[in-house]
Amino acid sequence: MAVPELIVFDMIGTTVRTADYLPSAFRKAFETVGVNLSDDDIRAARGKSKREAISGMLFESVGAKKAGEVAMHVYEAFENTLLQQYWDATIKPVEGTRETFDWCRDNRIRIAL
Repeated sequence: MAVPELIVFDMIGTTVRTADYLPSAFRKAFETVGVNLSDDDIRAARGKSKREAISGMLFESVGAKKAGEVAMHVYEAFENTLLQQYWDATIKPVEGTRETFDWCRDNRIRIAL
């Protein structure tokens, strides 16, 4: 079996544990344009690209025209909120992450996150 040259890992929930920062960041970002998200709205966004999820939720909440006008603003607010939460917190790896990364390095496999 050939050893890959590169392995791409997701971060949140796959390589690092978080304290539910994503729902909070989504809520705060949408509040900047007067939209309140339900828990179901946020659950529906899991696994999607965050840009895609934000665009979809805006389309449903405010309509196509306004969604197009504010999507970038909401995405930037989401990113800024999430980054600030990470800076303010202690992030811990998911069990087995360090060993997996060590194995990749030992086998000269590049890692991307």
